[in-house]
Amino acid sequence: LDPSKMAILVIGDRSVIEPGLRSLEGIGANITVLNAEGRPAQTGADATRMGN
Repeated sequence: LDPSKMAILVIGDRSVIEPGLRSLEGIGANITVLNAEGRPAQTGADATRMGN
């Protein structure tokens, strides 16, 4: 497996999970947040939900 070509899906409470992910060196800048429909999250409610 080539880690540079992998995608990791993380589901859960964004307010709990995101700070830790953003602090990871080499990963934090490459996070894409999606809404419950799998589209890039905008602002407001979409930005606070990660598939709950």
